[in-house]
Amino acid sequence: MDKNPKIISENFHLFHLQIIESNIASSSKIEDLNFKIDVAHTTMHNIDQKRIKIGLMVSILGLKDNKETDVKAFFNIDFHYIIDDFEKFYEINKKEHLTFNGTFIAVLLGISYSTARGIIYERLNDTSLEGVILPIVSPSKMLETRKQT
Repeated sequence: MDKNPKIISENFHLFHLQIIESNIASSSKIEDLNFKIDVAHTTMHNIDQKRIKIGLMVSILGLKDNKETDVKAFFNIDFHYIIDDFEKFYEINKKEHLTFNGTFIAVLLGISYSTARGIIYERLNDTSLEGVILPIVSPSKMLETRKQT
């Protein structure tokens, strides 16, 4: 792995996107509600095929007076990428564990989350959650939201 590999966006190819799960449950009106939004992610890879999958899980929970309501939504979306210069972004240590460059994963998380924001916004149309927009999140902070599998 290069110490500071150059990110060339044209070398990143999002070739498949799959909505694994999409649940929207809401019978209450969303007026005067606050929302708690949680995001977690997983990664999977195939170094031979230069592929990486980012899985994003997004949970939206409506709160009224800091108490949970029946307003909630959950999305699980997979983003499949082929990376032309994949070998620049990982190393295998002495114990045969693969470690990815943090900036590389942060860039993929940023692309995936940004795309998910649009998908979720569209999915919430014509529901009582219509108009809810996911906040902009720093991809480097999302690195901390890795879900252990």
